[in-house]
Amino acid sequence: MGKLRKIGIGFGIVTGIFFALVIVAAVQLANMTPEEKQQRELQRLEEQKQREMQKLEEEKQKKIDQNTEFILAERERLELMKNEPNNEEPQFDPNPQMEKYRASQKLDTEEKVLNFVKNYKGQDNSGPTLFDTLDVLLNAAYPNEDIAKNPSTTGYFIASPDYSRELSDRYWKVEFKLQTYKDSVYWVWLVDTKTNTVYPGNGGAKEILVIMDSFDQ
Repeated sequence: MGKLRKIGIGFGIVTGIFFALVIVAAVQLANMTPEEKQQRELQRLEEQKQREMQKLEEEKQKKIDQNTEFILAERERLELMKNEPNNEEPQFDPNPQMEKYRASQKLDTEEKVLNFVKNYKGQDNSGPTLFDTLDVLLNAAYPNEDIAKNPSTTGYFIASPDYSRELSDRYWKVEFKLQTYKDSVYWVWLVDTKTNTVYPGNGGAKEILVIMDSFDQ
């Protein structure tokens, strides 16, 4: 009985302090000038804005971490598959659900083709972009450094009509080469501007597309 009494007294004290603080805050608010009230409201709105921005950043970082985890796991899976016989070739047929989106993309200049490839998200147009995927793989290969900004890093990212094909104005060849202080990587993608589909032009480019197209499977 004595213990319950102590709890009741403690609860009463806490409640009393709470209401006292509420009364003090109400009195302070009543005594504020209009300018002080406006300043307080602006401060409240700024704090709310900061909390919302922090939440958005946390959600963005969570998504980046999820994409990074998937891309690295998928690359490891593909490395293991290289030693397995009779691997099926991945299919890169155009996705009918993407026809409307692709029809809106008129790829007739180098700038447009490069921008399209950079932001390409695979056949279903979801998940990380092609450059997001490359960024994750490069960060894994060169942890704790921005290898693209290293003074010793050179390379190029170019697009040109694929003159090896009869309809060279329809097909474009996109090349991305990166020469670092310890390695040289080279990717080639082929773009069909009629269907706005990206195909691999070499093994490295194929691996990137397989990772992207596996994202939502």
